[in-house]
Amino acid sequence: RQVLAEDPHVSAREMVTSFDHPIEGLTKVLASPLKLSGTPVQVRTPPPLLGQHTERFRNGMAEAGFELLPGSTPIIPVMLHDARKAQDMAAALDARGVYVAGFFFPVVPKGKARIRTQMSAALTPDDVSFAIDAFKDAGKSLGII
Repeated sequence: RQVLAEDPHVSAREMVTSFDHPIEGLTKVLASPLKLSGTPVQVRTPPPLLGQHTERFRNGMAEAGFELLPGSTPIIPVMLHDARKAQDMAAALDARGVYVAGFFFPVVPKGKARIRTQMSAALTPDDVSFAIDAFKDAGKSLGII
């Protein structure tokens, strides 16, 4: 690492920076190979936060009549309690374009089968609505809600 930081070709390309380390003293390290322009970043609309997706999904699912385990994490278990229901629900959601995992014994205790969902900051509000609608449709068709 130190050899590369001392290389004159690397230094000439301004890819080395130095700082005063409390133990090692003046230390050279590789800097970012990219230089960003001085143009200020403009954000027209802020992206939804992961917490907003989580809250929206939880609220939509609860309003639809699904039982959710309490919590505020982006992993949201949808409780079905029966392994067959969890498997059927996962298949029905997959057919509707929503990939989820059904968890049942021995992964979770008997009688605690569930669908594991996970929100992501990469989702859009439309994605979250799509998932809620797919759950409602599948849940109604299977007699879960």
